[in-house]
Amino acid sequence: MERANLPALDFVVIGAYKAATTTLQRAFFAHPEVFVPERKEPSYWAFDGCSSLEIEANPIAPIAITHFDEYAALFARRKGERIAGEVSPEYLKNQRTAIRLAQAYPEIRIVAMLRDPAERAFSDYLMYRRDGRERLESFADALDAQDVRCAANEATGQYLTTGLYGRQLARYYDAFSVEQILVLRQDDLKTDRDGVFGRLAAFLGVSPEGFTDAPEAANLSGVPESPFSRAAYALRRHARGVAHLVPSGLKQRIDERLQKSLARPALAAEDRARLVRYYDDDIALTEELTGLELSAWRQP
Repeated sequence: MERANLPALDFVVIGAYKAATTTLQRAFFAHPEVFVPERKEPSYWAFDGCSSLEIEANPIAPIAITHFDEYAALFARRKGERIAGEVSPEYLKNQRTAIRLAQAYPEIRIVAMLRDPAERAFSDYLMYRRDGRERLESFADALDAQDVRCAANEATGQYLTTGLYGRQLARYYDAFSVEQILVLRQDDLKTDRDGVFGRLAAFLGVSPEGFTDAPEAANLSGVPESPFSRAAYALRRHARGVAHLVPSGLKQRIDERLQKSLARPALAAEDRARLVRYYDDDIALTEELTGLELSAWRQP
């Protein structure tokens, strides 16, 4: 793959969805040595080389960047920052991204942030409830509908498959060296925040002090409790295609205000048990690939 104007790209955060990638994006904004585009989730490398029919079949295509010149332009505002990267959680679940990135950037560094897959699936469901796109009020019913929805390429049909981290990471370990991949756990942000950002800084070769002002949790899932908040989230969803035009600080303040209106129910024990059974083999593969200890993910 040869392109004269291929933007300099030192790292990508590949996901997972609903695993603090928005928090990482905002942390990079706050770091003086790191450039990331104002637009989160460009997802370009999930579409590079795809036919128009393949692009149309992906439910995130309407909010992604699918043209190279538009992607390259995202990095035009770089002002001498030491490194540059981008955050697109579509890259982890997408089957083609690892090889396309390896062809374009063989030396790039890969960062993955993983979350307990059962909790991730439920958070995904709550996000679609929040945004008015999930019509089923029972998570168990939504799980029952996954096969049909997935076959129809519906965004709400990916609750289960998005959490199969082992299968997804295997593509990256095949395409890149182990030294190029850093896998973090979202839970550690709660118990060892400085340690997580310290490992991230060391991996990327930047100062850990630059992450001092990193924000707390962002883009939380939940169910809006009032007609106003339901309408606000619906409006936000319809405006996603132009959200990059809103200054990041203003978006953050709006999100923080809206998040206070969310009810955040807990995952039911029977639903968790079902998900633990579903993910058991893939959790073992994730442990094998990453060396992480993930026994907590198997707890019913």
